Amino acid sequence: MNSLKVVVHPGRLKIIQELLHGKKLTGLEIANRIKEIPQATVYRHIQLMEQYGIIKLVQEKQVKGKAEKVYTLKEEDFTSGDLDHISEDEKLVLLVIFLAGVLENLKKSDGENFRGKTIFKRDTFHFTDEKIAAFINDYNSLIEKYSNESLSSKSPRSVSVSSVFLAKVRK
Repeated sequence: MNSLKVVVHPGRLKIIQELLHGKKLTGLEIANRIKEIPQATVYRHIQLMEQYGIIKLVQEKQVKGKAEKVYTLKEEDFTSGDLDHISEDEKLVLLVIFLAGVLENLKKSDGENFRGKTIFKRDTFHFTDEKIAAFINDYNSLIEKYSNESLSSKSPRSVSVSSVFLAKVRK
C-alpha cells in the first residue's frame, strides 16, 4: 500500500478532516467525533496513518489512568519551494489533504458558497519557466494583499486555491 491509498479511504479522510487547522486530538476524541466508525477501526486507521507519516504523535497524556496519544496532521499548507523536495506520491497526499479541507469548509458553510462566489476552472497555458515564476510571484502578492485586508473583516471567509503547473500534459 502507498500513502495515497492510505488517505483516499473514506474513514481516514474523516480523520484528516477532524485534524485539520492544526487540531490536536486523542484517538478517543477522534472516535467520539466520528460516530459512524467503530472505535477500534478508528484506532487502526490512526495507526496506519501514523505509520505512513500522514499524522504524527505530538504528545502522550494521562486520561483516567491510561496513556492517550495526541495526534495532529503532519502538514497542511505548502508552497512551491516546500514541494520541490518531496516525491510525487507525497504531493498527491498533500493535495488530497488540501481537498479534504475544502470539503470540510463547504460542509460547515452557510449554503451560500455556490451562489456567484465559487469558481472551478482548469486552463492550459503555454508558459515558460520564467512566466510561471512571474505568475506565482503575482499570485503570492495578491494573496498577501487580501490576507492583510481580511484581518479587519467582521465576516471572515475561507478561500481555497490550488494551482498545479505540470511540465507536460499527456493527451
